[in-house]
Amino acid sequence: GVWLMATQLVAHLMLLDVGLTNSLIRFLAGQRALHDIKKASSYLVAAFYTLLSIGFLLLLMSPFLSSGFLYSMQLTSDNAPGAEGLIILTIAYVAISLPLRVGHGLHASVHRFDVIQFFDSIGIIIRVALIVILFNWWQPKLIHLGMIVFGSTMLSAVLTFVNGLKLNPLLSLRLKGITRSALGDLSSMGVAALIVTISSVLLMQSSPMITGYSLGPAKVLLIAFPLMIYSSLTHFGNVIA
Repeated sequence: GVWLMATQLVAHLMLLDVGLTNSLIRFLAGQRALHDIKKASSYLVAAFYTLLSIGFLLLLMSPFLSSGFLYSMQLTSDNAPGAEGLIILTIAYVAISLPLRVGHGLHASVHRFDVIQFFDSIGIIIRVALIVILFNWWQPKLIHLGMIVFGSTMLSAVLTFVNGLKLNPLLSLRLKGITRSALGDLSSMGVAALIVTISSVLLMQSSPMITGYSLGPAKVLLIAFPLMIYSSLTHFGNVIA
């Protein structure tokens, strides 16, 4: 139950992306079509350092956010050992991954979705292998599961980010490339994307999270397991289509 609530927390904290990643895709593609590398770089730099700043602030606030989350769920070291470490790890994961999300924009702007899926698959394979090993030969704790899941996802994000820079060798990440117009354009489109994303999160994540708060972590599994099985099966249906 604690683990499932932590994953819901990730979904909500990812809203701190404020739509910049999706906006970056469109602006990079547009400036590439116009052969304006300098302006494309200004959009990349603006998105990267804005997300980096947001991530840094999130890291600074992680002790307060963690304690607030644990208090609201009435979790202590007695009834949920390892919960505090997991929540701090969860917040740190989001903070570090935020600026790395521009890697997705770098690939998507040149329609290299195959590369994104390839690196995501690497992370999933590593994750599944480590979880199988961990649960079969050791006595895992919450923090171990968090390190495997968030660590493998972070690896995919790093690989995607680095390869995205290689795919776009003419683009620069120099801080001096930030312009007010680039920040304004990204913010304008980002807010529009954020509104759509918030509506999705409220529907798909907030409702089960509120239910989880009402029931308590011990009973979250009663609802979570059937939903997880159903959502997993729908992916296979989509593959068939």
